Amino acid sequence: MEIRGLEESLPEAPLSGSDTVYVESDHVSIGYRSKRTGIYKPACSDLNFNIKRGEFVVIIGSSGCGKTTFLEAVAGLVPVTRGEIRIGGHAIKGPGKERSLVFQSPSLFPWRNVRDNVLFSLQAQRNLTPETKARAEDLIALVGLKDVMESYPHELSGGMKQRVNLARALVTQPQLLLLDEPFGALDAQTREMMQHELVRIWQAADLGEARNAIFITHDVEEAVFLADRILVFSKSPASLAADIRVELPRPRLPAHKRSPEFLKFQDLVLSYLYQGDSNPRESAEDSR
Repeated sequence: MEIRGLEESLPEAPLSGSDTVYVESDHVSIGYRSKRTGIYKPACSDLNFNIKRGEFVVIIGSSGCGKTTFLEAVAGLVPVTRGEIRIGGHAIKGPGKERSLVFQSPSLFPWRNVRDNVLFSLQAQRNLTPETKARAEDLIALVGLKDVMESYPHELSGGMKQRVNLARALVTQPQLLLLDEPFGALDAQTREMMQHELVRIWQAADLGEARNAIFITHDVEEAVFLADRILVFSKSPASLAADIRVELPRPRLPAHKRSPEFLKFQDLVLSYLYQGDSNPRESAEDSR
């Protein structure tokens, strides 16, 4: 597949986000030593890129390539072997209040109803006030669960549980939302609905500073639909194979997935995934 021809045929659109760099991956390598053999195994190799304020970035790659390991390092759960990850100019030393992580499994407390599961994040930060309680209820309404606020996890569908999970992550008004294949366990119809819901919620006007996101997926259509930028990771150990700006207008609707421009971006992402361990390319942006 001719990549140059694909790139030249894609539309130009106003860039989202600002010129302010917020997340910096400075020549980051991550690995671990096997407890059984003692052999060092690299997961990520020399990942070097920046993310600007306001960007929704999707990382895509094959299963086991190291994308989740990198996300966990941004969350402060996994140490970096070489290089440095910085948020707002400060090196990551561990988990922080400015970040919220959404896993593939909702991991809700079965003994708490929807409202109390969302309030848990505020309780953990010792920030439960009348104002933050009102924010929690507004978010529950925003994700479409106002009518089941008193329901318990066993009474909810898979999609509803992930809406609770998303509201719980957003209620603390994080500056960076980290999402690790949050729709991966859902059926195709529910997954598409949740993609649309995430776009709607992301574009809402009252989420405070929750305007940066890093989203992990292996689904190309999902990546193009959600992203301002797509970072394509190579096979393990992950290196940066491509950095693609998705210059499609917002708001995005499911019908946009059938447009010629959308399909061209899918083809471009697939072309880099098919290259496997190709050399990283430089994007047109100065942020790399």
